[in-house]
Amino acid sequence: MSYLAQLPLRSDSDFYGRTVLSIINAAISIVNESSSTSNHEIRKALALKILNRTDDFIIKQMLDGVICSGIITLSSTDAELDTRVSAIWDSYAGI
Repeated sequence: MSYLAQLPLRSDSDFYGRTVLSIINAAISIVNESSSTSNHEIRKALALKILNRTDDFIIKQMLDGVICSGIITLSSTDAELDTRVSAIWDSYAGI
């Protein structure tokens, strides 16, 4: 998908809302994952920033990361959004 074709995703309120919910769901899962999970504390730190809303900018950055995959569209399923959020989580956590 071209960059031009990806631009409408940034301004679609339904897509934004669905993606934010996916990010929040991932954050909840990560906070509750086993502490023996690789890089758990680093992953959890990002999750807590999101859940405590101490860094709303990171949500916007992650939204761009979801969009930049080139495979996510307005008709992508919630499961596809969840998969993409999971795929980029460690990058945004700094791992």
